[in-house]
Amino acid sequence: MPKPVGGAHRNWEETAAALRQALRDHLWELKGKTPDQLLSARYEKFRKIGIFQETG
Repeated sequence: MPKPVGGAHRNWEETAAALRQALRDHLWELKGKTPDQLLSARYEKFRKIGIFQETG
């Protein structure tokens, strides 16, 4: 999400409008997916973060 020139604290109205639009866009994208698709995507996201390995 782009920040206004000078920082978000300098133009909170523009920041709020950009945040509102970003939330709408992302929620619209999520709304089109089934719960199984959402769970699968979440599972894959966390699988890519790293691995846990016990040693010794």
